[in-house]
Amino acid sequence: MLGHLIRFNNKFSMSVPIFLVLLYELHSNHELHDSSRTTTREELTITLYIQAQNKSIRGALECFQHSSEAISWYFSMGLKALVSLAAQIIRSEDPSFETTPVKILNDPRYKSFFKNYIGPIDGTRVDARLPNHGMGTYICWCGSLT
Repeated sequence: MLGHLIRFNNKFSMSVPIFLVLLYELHSNHELHDSSRTTTREELTITLYIQAQNKSIRGALECFQHSSEAISWYFSMGLKALVSLAAQIIRSEDPSFETTPVKILNDPRYKSFFKNYIGPIDGTRVDARLPNHGMGTYICWCGSLT
């Protein structure tokens, strides 16, 4: 954290100040605690390193010089804290899922396909269509698109 700021950002996909705020939040409110052999900072660093760099537990062994059991444990603790934070932050716009977006209700192209559709958490829909020559990849054994 005291080294080159761009390298930290590239390695962990966030700046040092954001990392410190995240660390404080996870430590204060989401049960990320020091263990007898490491600090909360190292636990979070291991978790972010594995996620941001798409590394395996083995890949983190060399970087952090802990046993595979320790790396796995620290990663699990960090991930548990991040999931707890995500559950607190990510919420549906309509928790009861009673309303249908106006764009779907007013457009006959969407209405028949999305009848009783509850939608994603943030209300985003992506218009995706497969070209005919690419559909074979996504057809399952029963003959329908997966």
